[in-house]
Amino acid sequence: MTTPHLFRLAGWSAYLSVAAMFAAGIFPIISVNGLVGKLENLAAITLALSMLPLALVLHQLYNKPHPRIILAATLIGMIAMLVAAGVKSLILIDAISPEGVADLLDDLSFAVIGVWLILVGCLGWFSRTPSARLAGMALIAGIGQVFVTGGFLISEPPPLWALAGGGVTVIAYPIWAITMGRWLLRSSTV
Repeated sequence: MTTPHLFRLAGWSAYLSVAAMFAAGIFPIISVNGLVGKLENLAAITLALSMLPLALVLHQLYNKPHPRIILAATLIGMIAMLVAAGVKSLILIDAISPEGVADLLDDLSFAVIGVWLILVGCLGWFSRTPSARLAGMALIAGIGQVFVTGGFLISEPPPLWALAGGGVTVIAYPIWAITMGRWLLRSSTV
C-alpha cells in the first residue's frame, strides 16, 4: 500500500476509532435486553482494529529519526490491539466468558495500547511531526488510558484516580485522533 493510500486509510480509521470509543462507552449506559454487552464488545473490537492503520502510519512517520524505538512501540501497540480485538471477539461469540482471564487480558491489552499512545506521543514530541501539541494529546490520552485500565485491574469498582484517567482519555483521545485524522487526510492529497 502506498503512503498516500495508507495515510487516507489511517485518517478515516482515526475518525472511526473515536466513534467506536464513544459507542463502547455509551452502550453500557443504555440497557436493551442483553444486546448491550454484544454492542459494547463490537464497538471495542472496532476501536482496537481501527487503531492498526494509525500504528502503521506512525511507524512510517517516526522510522527515520527513531527506528528501533518506533519498531518496538509499533509491535507492542499492534499486538495489544490484536489481543484486545481477539479477546472481545471471543467474548462476543460466547466462546469465552468475560470474567477471569478474559477480563484480565482485555484490561491489560487496553493498558498496553495506552503505553503505545505514550510512546508515539513522546516520539512525536521529540520529532515535532506532525506537531508537538498533537503529540502531547497522544501522550495525555495514553497516560489516562493506563490510569483507567490500571484502576480496573486493581479493584472493582475502580478508584477515583482511575475514573479521572478515564475522563482524561475521553477528552484527549478524540482531540488527538480527530486532529491526526484531519492531518493524515490532508497529507494524503499532497
